[in-house]
This record gives sequence, C-alpha cells and structure tokens, in this order.
Amino acid sequence: MRQNPTTLSRQCLVLGALALALMASGAGAQQAGVFVTSTTIPTDQGVAFADAQCNSLASAAGLSGTYVAWLSTTTENAVDRLVATSGPFVRASPSAPAATIADDIADLTDSSLDNAIGFDESGNVPANNSVWTGTLADGTLELNRNCNDWAGGGFPDATHGQPAAADLDWTQADNRTNCGVGRRMYCFELPSVAVPAMSHWSKGALVGLFLAGLTATYLLRHRRQTAA
Repeated sequence: MRQNPTTLSRQCLVLGALALALMASGAGAQQAGVFVTSTTIPTDQGVAFADAQCNSLASAAGLSGTYVAWLSTTTENAVDRLVATSGPFVRASPSAPAATIADDIADLTDSSLDNAIGFDESGNVPANNSVWTGTLADGTLELNRNCNDWAGGGFPDATHGQPAAADLDWTQADNRTNCGVGRRMYCFELPSVAVPAMSHWSKGALVGLFLAGLTATYLLRHRRQTAA
C-alpha cells in the first residue's frame, strides 16, 4: 500500500527536526566535574577506598554525582575508568573559578589540559601541590610506579601529578614520590546515565530526511496551488 505523500513528508520533517535538536543539544556529551581531594590518602588501601574517599568528600561539599579516583593499576588504566564519560570535564566546585579542563577523553589524554584542575571539592587551592596518579599523560599505567597497585609494599615510589599544571605534569610529573607519604588525588565524575553519541552518518541521514520533507512539503503545496 502506498503511503500518503503528505504523511511521508511530515515524518521526514519530524525525524529531521529531531536530528537538528540532538546536534544542537550535543547529545552524547555529559559535563563531568573534576576536583583535587582536600585530604591526603594512604597508598595501601586500594582503589575502592580511594573511590569511597572521592564520593565522601564530594557529598560533604554538596556535590552530586558519583566520582572515581584517577588512579591506574595493572588491571585497569585510569582513563578506562572514565569510558562512560564523554565530557566536557569541568571544575566540580561552584566555588572555584569556572573552567573547562578538557573537552572530552581524547583532549584529556593529549598531554595538555585546557585549564589546570587546581581546586578541591570546596573550591579551595590545595596546600600541597602533589597528587597520586600512577598514570602517564595518555591515561595509562606507568609500570611499577603505582605503589604495588595501591596495596602497599613493593616498589618504593609512584608517579604523581601537579594539580596546578596544565601540561603533562598534571598527571605525569618528572620526579617520583615516595609511597610512604600521603598525597591527594583527582576525582572524576561519572555520568548518571550514559547517552550514546550519534554518529555523523546518523545525523546526516536524519538531516537528509528533514530536507527531503521540506522539499516534499513545498512540492505538495505548489501542486495544490497550481490545481486550484
């Protein structure tokens, strides 16, 4: 059965309008807060403990959302802990000067940040300019430099970062830090709901339908005006 041309053109317009709305809203991108912890953490309690500290501090500061620590282990790179997060990454505390840290994960791991993370969960500048990471600039583990997977013992030092830095030193500073000393860490927010980004092809196809709907609508109206 042939579909009514008017109905078909309306469907094209609706689908195309949806595509335009999705592109305008940046579907797939979810802003994620980042902060430096106001307290130091030991290196022998594991990543789960670090995550719990992130969320405890965030909650106490009135920040919503779920956070994970930017720490790498032999089984999970720090960047892989953020797979569900599209970005942009921004300073979490509303009391800190608003700034985008990185547009997305690719931008986060290209050896430089748009702006230094620089502030803790309450919007204060950390007194100690050093954080644990165990992580290279590309977001992966620096082998043998993560205090034995943050379980204590083993190798005597670990890779650390500098929260005031916007170059690769933010996560991969030149010198190493003794595992016996407590340091701060970075906490990254995860999205509450992962929204898959539309591919350029999908957007293009829907925009094509929108344009086809416009054309069909114009031709139908022109035909009716001519017939009248």
